[in-house]
Amino acid sequence: KKIEKSQETQRTFFQNSSHELKTPLMAIEGYAEAIKEGVMEGEPAAEVILQESDRMTHLVEELLSISKIDAKQLSLTLNVTDVREILYDCIRMVEPIDRKRSLKITPMFCEQPVNINCDETQLTKALLNIIVNGIRHCETAVKITCDTVGKDAVITVEDDGDGLDEKDISHIFDRFYTGRNGNTGIGLALASEIIKLHGGSITAKNGLSGAVFEIKIPLQ
Repeated sequence: KKIEKSQETQRTFFQNSSHELKTPLMAIEGYAEAIKEGVMEGEPAAEVILQESDRMTHLVEELLSISKIDAKQLSLTLNVTDVREILYDCIRMVEPIDRKRSLKITPMFCEQPVNINCDETQLTKALLNIIVNGIRHCETAVKITCDTVGKDAVITVEDDGDGLDEKDISHIFDRFYTGRNGNTGIGLALASEIIKLHGGSITAKNGLSGAVFEIKIPLQ
């Protein structure tokens, strides 16, 4: 039964992965054919092709990461790091999106260092996925807090969007889950797995004006 369940999980994973990769591939193929047939100019088509290529590259990287986690092949290189610095780096990474949509990203961090034992590369990937998710669903603003509570570093990412559908909350970290807005993916699932590898936890809920994601990671 365990073998059959494992095989079924693998089949579902590959089917969903193939479905996710098919969308950018179809877009790339369509615009390439439009250039070839002369029905579309090269520059705007090339821009879409590059965007979809980046999207596909990002998806493949996430698929590889979560496959390594499943196979217990993702080894963490742990160092004591101030998680506030990781968050500042993430904010800098999303600045182009911030400017394009005229969004306001507000960091509200405590003054003292918030040191944790972490793999900076992997944790950056997890936190970036959560922040980008907040940006994707916000109206005008995302607030990021970081503080210490007891023996944990506590990070929250809160947006001012429509919030989460109640039926989606318990599945929000499931792989390829299709929520109210029809989006699927593994970004939040990967973030959850990476945070768990650090001995932490992540939860999602609705706040006063939008969705709130709370991450707890043990302090060093």
